[in-house]
Amino acid sequence: MAAIWPPYFLSLCFCCCRFIIVLEYGFKKEKNGYSLKKSFMNDDFYAEIFLSEEDGVTGEVYDSETNDKFLPLRVEGQSEGFGSEVRAGYIQLLSEIREHCFTVNYF
Repeated sequence: MAAIWPPYFLSLCFCCCRFIIVLEYGFKKEKNGYSLKKSFMNDDFYAEIFLSEEDGVTGEVYDSETNDKFLPLRVEGQSEGFGSEVRAGYIQLLSEIREHCFTVNYF
């Protein structure tokens, strides 16, 4: 999986993850961390998010109809069009996860 996007999410680390809340939010315990598959944009897309001590927070976005990775998500400088709408939906999902599952670690 690719490193999480957008950069503001990178400030989160595995150590500030609230694990009980993560499970309540819908993450599943795996051998090396926690995984979540969550739909967004009227179920047209889904994100697979993985939390691990080794890699931190990683994720990918897929087209629900084809199960293909949505590659335009990571195109730098794209500020208009459908790709930017999907990116905004993904950012909203990441923001929800950040708000519900992590604590702020200022040090």
